[in-house]
Amino acid sequence: SSANLTGLLRLDVAEHLRAADPLQSLTEAINEGITRRDAGGSSVAAEFARFLPISFMGRVARWGSGQALLKGTFGPAATLSNLGKLSMEEYSGAGFSARRCFFVPPGNPGLPVFLAISGDATGVELCATVPTSLATRGRDVELLDVMERALKEP
Repeated sequence: SSANLTGLLRLDVAEHLRAADPLQSLTEAINEGITRRDAGGSSVAAEFARFLPISFMGRVARWGSGQALLKGTFGPAATLSNLGKLSMEEYSGAGFSARRCFFVPPGNPGLPVFLAISGDATGVELCATVPTSLATRGRDVELLDVMERALKEP
């Protein structure tokens, strides 16, 4: 099901990293893609997958991720799921009062990073999944440290 799939944008990240202000360049590209409604194209294009056996899709995904590791390049660089600010009341009840919540994004060996961002009035939560084959030499922790430092910048 793609019930919670809000859309995907394909961006040539390398192009934006060469810009004078990479963050601004990426932000503008994302906003332009959303304005053009490009974000829904991938969801519609994948409609045929609803009729494929899950075991077949799993084999194809494992083969693709193996090829990406051998080549050292991945088609998609990352998936970002920005859940926005969340109301803690929706996650509270029966005498329990939630103060924070986070969502663990589903891992995918063919995707270098899947990042979920959520937060409330008191802060932001980052949670990332990285394939075991890429989470070596502390790269996964370093990724979150870099993002934390960037979020703290004015």
